[in-house]
Amino acid sequence: ESQGGRLSLGDGWRTGVTRDKGAQWQPEEVGVAMAQILAEAPAPQRVWGS
Repeated sequence: ESQGGRLSLGDGWRTGVTRDKGAQWQPEEVGVAMAQILAEAPAPQRVWGS
């Protein structure tokens, strides 16, 4: 998700790890920021029945 200077990882029905730059992200910055967010995020829960 992105809103203003904030990038976040959607985690089910809640917002997960977030990075807030406080300003608009440049396209070349988004990949690096999302890689950091994904590295910090907990592993997804297995889907029921899988």
